[in-house]
Amino acid sequence: MGKEALNSKNSKISKIESSIHKHHSTKTILDKPKALQTPLSLLNTTQSENNPIMDKLDALLTFCKELSAGQAEINKKLFDLDQSLKILTGRPPIDLKEDSINTLEASNFSKELIEQAKTRLSLDLDVDLVYNGKSLLRHLFNYTNINTYGTTLLSEIFKLRELNSGTVEPTKSTTPGLDQKRVDLIKVCYLKKLKTIEAFEHYWPSIIKSLRQKCIDIKTNIKKKGHLWYKLQEELIADGLVSTENNEEILEDIDENKSYDDDYEIKTEMEQMDELGLV
Repeated sequence: MGKEALNSKNSKISKIESSIHKHHSTKTILDKPKALQTPLSLLNTTQSENNPIMDKLDALLTFCKELSAGQAEINKKLFDLDQSLKILTGRPPIDLKEDSINTLEASNFSKELIEQAKTRLSLDLDVDLVYNGKSLLRHLFNYTNINTYGTTLLSEIFKLRELNSGTVEPTKSTTPGLDQKRVDLIKVCYLKKLKTIEAFEHYWPSIIKSLRQKCIDIKTNIKKKGHLWYKLQEELIADGLVSTENNEEILEDIDENKSYDDDYEIKTEMEQMDELGLV
């Protein structure tokens, strides 16, 4: 009796194991979700050729390649044209390595904006925004610190000796004004960035205060024989305005609080700020 019961038990265990093995061999535990299964149409190369999505991607890729080649060709032609202009005019070539498109389209203002600038600002927008062969539009423009763009341009287009002896569009100040044509370049650059006369008129009062303050800071630094004082000496010698032989005499003049241009006497910082409307 005991032997029959044992045989019966072993027979049941064998059937269970056989069932488990059969189930395991015919079906995987976890099937891949249908969303992740690759459609047969995509695996079939003949069908993938007629896939509209793939056709659009191929067309887009071809267009990008043609666009890149076209841009390179345009840059080459612009470079050749600029070299020809250099030979004809004798001016330095435009630096096309950076911001070349903005440089060459600098004068592309709308007719409406050009008229508004003439009427409301007495400003001519038909100017070349390239100075010493470099685009004035290449500098960083940040709305959170909009005045920095102007002070950067001021240092680029004016010499230290000019900033030491002048200021931007003085009103009640006896300080001589800086060359207005170059000041207007700064204005045109801002209009290029700000897009509208209204935005320019909104920001310009703050910008011009920073430009005037920049001139004051330079005067003060030179007066105290700061680092700009030494740069001024290097500039004067490099431009051939003084020689190394009489350099000591020039240093004495500046040490007596005089600028190099004529006999303009540097006022105290508070006097300058008061005259420029900064206090």
